[in-house]
Amino acid sequence: MMTKKELAKLGMDALRDLQEERFAKNYTIRVTSGTTGGSPLLLMRRRYTETEGGAQFYYRGVERSVFFFGALSSRLSQSSTFLFRSPKGNHDILTVDESDLNPDLDILMRDFKPDSFSGIASFIARALAFIQDQKILNGIRALRLSAEALTDAQEKFFKEKLPHAVIEMGFGSAEVGNISADPCEFLGKNQYHPDPNIKFEVVNQEDGIGEIAVSFYLSPSVYIEQYLTGDLCRFVHEPCPCGNSATFEFLGRKDFDFIRFSGATLQKNEAERVMDEYSNYIDDFRIEVKEMRIDDRILPELNFQIIGTKKLFQMERPDEFLRKEISNNLFLTLKQTLGMLVEKGLFLPPKIEFVHSFPYSNKLVRIKKVQ
Repeated sequence: MMTKKELAKLGMDALRDLQEERFAKNYTIRVTSGTTGGSPLLLMRRRYTETEGGAQFYYRGVERSVFFFGALSSRLSQSSTFLFRSPKGNHDILTVDESDLNPDLDILMRDFKPDSFSGIASFIARALAFIQDQKILNGIRALRLSAEALTDAQEKFFKEKLPHAVIEMGFGSAEVGNISADPCEFLGKNQYHPDPNIKFEVVNQEDGIGEIAVSFYLSPSVYIEQYLTGDLCRFVHEPCPCGNSATFEFLGRKDFDFIRFSGATLQKNEAERVMDEYSNYIDDFRIEVKEMRIDDRILPELNFQIIGTKKLFQMERPDEFLRKEISNNLFLTLKQTLGMLVEKGLFLPPKIEFVHSFPYSNKLVRIKKVQ
């Protein structure tokens, strides 16, 4: 199995192939964001050609696209890729990062007149708060998402804000590029067919859920074998009406969206479901999972960092209220809540910590495992 650092080293080894001009134009050199753990890395990634499909769905059927990817490095990558892989005919793009999230974004959108939005769901949701012109929002015909699993709450939000947009999803990573094929009309949310240009595997499986490993040629002389992307998925075994025999469902980032510990699983979607039920009391949240050594046992502990509403702090003991309600409603197994596991002595009681804000991140990381 290959790690991200090993992939980065091989990428630098592959630079010798770029000395030939016919290969050089097919590559992008970029820096990862480092938002999901570890330090940013310099990576080399092969571009897909216009005929290979994959990320071409970003451009298909639209003429004026806005790309929302948060980080400046992603902004530069999208612009660079567009120059080399833009579709035939007229197509304009505008790339947006964190520095653009201000009231002037609404003016910029009126001037650009986009017909599609593409990028990371959590960042697009943040950007929409700065786009107030309903005529612009009504003019969006396509919403094309990647990099994150789309939650039910996000899907509902986008359908309300962008009533005429068709939601399509692709899947890939900064290190690899495309991992999914073109979107398939028969697949459900967060479901994909693997890109035919790579070898796709699911390894280290437990209860049918495992980590994505991909193998591909980075250059004519460098083959990447079983690179672990850090993404979790499961195979969908029902046949697809389109005829493709392989389908996977993306579940989230390992140790960030989908955390396994001590026979239980904390899922971001489940955490968001519970927090949405108490939206009158909770504005936003983060959850950190630790495994604590108590005598000769290892017990998990969940620390809930909460931005509370005014209504919450009108209570005499807001921390005790949230501890009780969250414990009784957050399921960590098919049939057991956090409270049940605490009562059995399998978990430590959860901690409740009130905060005023959270540090900015290009990707929305609401749950994570910490040492």
